[in-house]
Amino acid sequence: MWGESLKKIVETVAFKLGVNPSLLTAELDGLLCMEKGGYIERKNDDEDVMGSLLIQLPSKFSGGELTIYNPAAEDDDQDEEESFKFTLGAGEEAAYSCHFACRFSDCEYEMAKLRSGSRVLLRYSLHYKQVGAKVMPTAGVVNESRTLLEESLYGLPPADRMVVLPLVKEYDGLTLVNSGVKALSRSHRKKAEALLAAGADWELLIVNAKLVHSCSYGGHSDDTSIIEVFDESGSLVTEEMSWLTETIDFSSIEHDDGMLIALDNEYVCVSNWGACKSRSGVYNSKQTYQSTFLLSYDPEFETELKCLGGCEEVAEVCKKIVVTRDYELL
Repeated sequence: MWGESLKKIVETVAFKLGVNPSLLTAELDGLLCMEKGGYIERKNDDEDVMGSLLIQLPSKFSGGELTIYNPAAEDDDQDEEESFKFTLGAGEEAAYSCHFACRFSDCEYEMAKLRSGSRVLLRYSLHYKQVGAKVMPTAGVVNESRTLLEESLYGLPPADRMVVLPLVKEYDGLTLVNSGVKALSRSHRKKAEALLAAGADWELLIVNAKLVHSCSYGGHSDDTSIIEVFDESGSLVTEEMSWLTETIDFSSIEHDDGMLIALDNEYVCVSNWGACKSRSGVYNSKQTYQSTFLLSYDPEFETELKCLGGCEEVAEVCKKIVVTRDYELL
């Protein structure tokens, strides 16, 4: 049982760190017990490994915040060093479940003093199997690979700060509920984690959509609609995100060398929506496609994005401006 649980944690760690899960393994190398007043000064004690994984067993405590520092973000123009803080369930939450945190070997870390209680942690070394002449993954190496995507996202104008990525298959809503990105296949989850990492302040959604493609001698037409919307954790947010229905134009999303919409090519319907779900008619036919998309957008520009939905959405925004007198929205 523990072996299977550890395997799942290591796979999640790989996705979070942006490395290949099949090349990452964890080896237990220590047991850490901390009592009230215990702490760890800032240090880096990993050598010849990719990083480390701390798994906190059910414990009851307060304080003891874990801070991990990112050396790859050091810049002479920055006044503050980039760091990430983790409470690891301090309080009642940690008493009933395990919590974990991971880091690359080039990231220093420290733990604040425990104000009360005690905690027990398992420490694992993370080993990465290097293939060919590839460099061992570090925070610096991974951050460099994300720079172009990150710069591209934040370089978009306000009305374009949304990215829709097709997965060319459909994930059942029941699978996505309460699992979110964890329900995605390995290759699709990599894409989700890349979007989460590049757009740190952006929202990530999983969208199930439908396309009805009609073919006739007179041409073709498409009718698209959104079926369900889930946040990254798997909560259903279709109602709250109803404005996306009018905002997203599936017919203008490029994918590889084609478009997402179904196209007529010598009477053959070509689609990047995946397999056709149903087909009716011959000469005047209708074909139905259903697929899942990753959608990432900048919530800071949600007002601008809503206005893309047409007159109704613009009217709603104008009403909000009048009621709240928030003229900065203009």
